[in-house]
Amino acid sequence: MLEMSERQRIRAVFMKRPNSFAQRDYLNSFEPGKLFLEQQLQRQFLAALKDEGLHHRRTLENSKILDVGCAHGARLMDLVTYGAPPKNCCGLDLVPYNLRLGKSRYPNINLFLGDGSSLPFGNDAFALVYAFTLFTSILDPEMKAAVAREIIRVMKPGGVFFWWDFFITPPGSRDTRGVGKREIQSLFPGCRIKLKRVTLALPLAVMLAPYSWLLCLMLEKIPLLCTHYLGTIRKTAPGAGPG
Repeated sequence: MLEMSERQRIRAVFMKRPNSFAQRDYLNSFEPGKLFLEQQLQRQFLAALKDEGLHHRRTLENSKILDVGCAHGARLMDLVTYGAPPKNCCGLDLVPYNLRLGKSRYPNINLFLGDGSSLPFGNDAFALVYAFTLFTSILDPEMKAAVAREIIRVMKPGGVFFWWDFFITPPGSRDTRGVGKREIQSLFPGCRIKLKRVTLALPLAVMLAPYSWLLCLMLEKIPLLCTHYLGTIRKTAPGAGPG
């Protein structure tokens, strides 16, 4: 019952937002600060793919990919531009509008309605899974743990889950809650976890980017001014330690 009420709460939160929000969240903007954040996230994600050995075109061509909380699938299409076949890309989202928009724009990728606590896929199906700003939207600990278990279940041994989410709760927010390092580690026991603080605080980026891109780049090097973790969480093979 708790899980069902949490699912309804999350859907209600996103359904209250304007439809335009679903098209790329705040990152889809010509506003300089938000453009800075989007471009930095893409660079950092590509660097993480390379660090995990997933940057070769042949690797992406032969890997099944899952985006949990995919909105309308734009980030899956980013993976397509990096070399992943659309037929190998799957996304899951809780908001029907997001999926209608995604299916109209990207008919060749596979989009499913649902939440991450019960994924409609078999065990060990995906080499690459990712979720950006998903876990901070889940306030119920039981549902959060269920989503993490499902992500581990559908990953191949040796597969990698990419995490990007904020660890600082936005002031005044009642619908989201930051997720820190200890909680991430507790959600993915037995996995090899690497976390890096990234993403310049949005107010700073919005204020400074119109005047100095270089200053934003410099400030982003200061961990105290960053609000998100970019993490790689690798599922260990049977008999192997977390490393």
